[in-house]
Amino acid sequence: MPTTEVKAVGCGCVTIASCIMLALSFSILSPHQYGIRYNTVRRTLYHDVYGNGRWFLGLGQEFIKYPRRFQYLEYSNAKDGGDENKPITCWSKDGQEVTLEVGMYYYHMREKLVDKYYKFTTGTEPVVEKVARHAIRDTCVKFDTIQFFEDRGTIQAALKAMVNKRLVGQTYCAVPLFNLMSIDVPSLFEAAVNTKIITKQRERTLQYKRYTEVTRAKIGVLVANAHKNITLIKAVAQYDARLAVAAAEAGVLKEVLPMESKMHKVVMDALFAGNTTTKNRNLLHYIWASMLREKHDKTKFMVGFNGGTNLAVQ
Repeated sequence: MPTTEVKAVGCGCVTIASCIMLALSFSILSPHQYGIRYNTVRRTLYHDVYGNGRWFLGLGQEFIKYPRRFQYLEYSNAKDGGDENKPITCWSKDGQEVTLEVGMYYYHMREKLVDKYYKFTTGTEPVVEKVARHAIRDTCVKFDTIQFFEDRGTIQAALKAMVNKRLVGQTYCAVPLFNLMSIDVPSLFEAAVNTKIITKQRERTLQYKRYTEVTRAKIGVLVANAHKNITLIKAVAQYDARLAVAAAEAGVLKEVLPMESKMHKVVMDALFAGNTTTKNRNLLHYIWASMLREKHDKTKFMVGFNGGTNLAVQ
């Protein structure tokens, strides 16, 4: 074979080998993955955590991949989440058996992925399941059985806090969402719990009724006080009105009396003769007669009598 052809074949082989090595030097992470760079030749782990994309690592290097999105774990009779997803049997503080169905989401903490690799060379899902199960059981013993029915929100918060604390500390996973789906107890105890709950509901109903009656009584007192105040205000107003009218009448009378006195003097001087004493006496007789006529329109007068028992007025 000529030398030129040998060189051409050699260059072609080198080119193909270079392309293959170049292709093998790249590694891809999907949008749902994290990756830790690992040298398979030197058995060296780099501490940088990579996100999604196509990365040039070099020959003999690859990514140790971890899921980036939330992972679902469920303890129930359903088929969702976890390998050992049976309901969790726990014990309450008062020694009663309680069965819980729980669902939760967890994720791998990016800043702890290198520590996670050194601690768990294989997958952490079985460890997460066991740690979460033990955390739930250890938390349940802090509550009485009746609290699982009366204070479910508090218990769910306590379970989430304990599960998250242990998973963060032991598996470097965090729990953003936690749901206490169902609570089951033996039938006899359940009947007793239902009876107790019904009794408490009746007590609360009676308390509400009592509160309503007390409120109505208070409203009645307020209404009565309001009517009392209204009556008092009316009385004061009427008193003030009468006083104002009396003051006005007194003022008018004060103005009228001097005028009447002047008119009487004019009448006395014009109609009556004699000395002052005689005029005054005749004027008084005139005023008296005028007053009687104003009070009694049908009154008849007989003139010429000086008085006595035979004087008759009709």
